[in-house]
Amino acid sequence: MEDLVEPECERHGLDRHVLVDEEGHAVAAIDRGITFKTVVMHEPGGGPTFDGGLRHAAAAVEMLSGAPATLVLPDHGASLRFVLAGSLGEIAVLVHAIDGGFSGDVKAWRIGMGSLGKLDPLQVDKLIGCPFQDIVDEVQEWAAGNRSRIELLAEQLAEVPAGPELSNNDVVSFLG
Repeated sequence: MEDLVEPECERHGLDRHVLVDEEGHAVAAIDRGITFKTVVMHEPGGGPTFDGGLRHAAAAVEMLSGAPATLVLPDHGASLRFVLAGSLGEIAVLVHAIDGGFSGDVKAWRIGMGSLGKLDPLQVDKLIGCPFQDIVDEVQEWAAGNRSRIELLAEQLAEVPAGPELSNNDVVSFLG
């Protein structure tokens, strides 16, 4: 997957990548029964930072709670699928992902699991009950199959001015 990650993208731009990444998370949440609070558009340069504070997110899926543990419980595998859906959705829609998104999402998942340090592959496999690569393969297939839904929601969100939010119910209604 590393060969599909780029540090910058002149063709699509960072904001487009962030929108597609976040909508990958939103569609995965709907499909996995993970309720989120809102999808919010941020003012340019005003969203949460990533990549060591060098970049600002144009949009974000805000969960019901800010506590990292609520992201991963009770189903560690479903939450990992949700986390991976962002970058793998980017790859499905835009053919590559922006550097920093994947690692930031997996780090949030790890922290939610109670690990401040890196987990070795066997630890991850034990936590999710199957090989990590099996989940990556499954989410890649899911993202490819849901490319149009992710893209449609990202295009819809791109039309929303900064500030307004789409609730979980708004996204469910929009996706039909």
